Amino acid sequence: MLRTRLHISLPILLVLAACSSTPGKMDEKQLASLRADAAAITPGTSRDKALGALKGARTDRLSSTLIEGVAIEEWKVEAFHEGGAGRDLFVTFLYFADGVLVDESDRRIDYRANDALLTRWTAAAKR
Repeated sequence: MLRTRLHISLPILLVLAACSSTPGKMDEKQLASLRADAAAITPGTSRDKALGALKGARTDRLSSTLIEGVAIEEWKVEAFHEGGAGRDLFVTFLYFADGVLVDESDRRIDYRANDALLTRWTAAAKR
């Protein structure tokens, strides 16, 4: 009987834990700091260092694909602050080739349809 209760209780606890915080929600100072940290990330930065610099933001890997032997990853980073004037939203997309930042954009890039961009990214990864 105890085992049954644990099976029922554990999923409920996990759902409650997930609902208790909102990924990416920050106060004004944290969001300003995140923007500064994001601006300091430059091409050539490792994925771990780049994503680690954006603490508190919600980070989601949107895609991962192998192109010409190079692993290309697309990540979305977002954070927000809700204040009296409404919601202040920060969103950026980071692109990594073999774990190294090769591009960043405030809009999603359709890189699969851009041969010149893929050539540049794969060449940067092979250096």
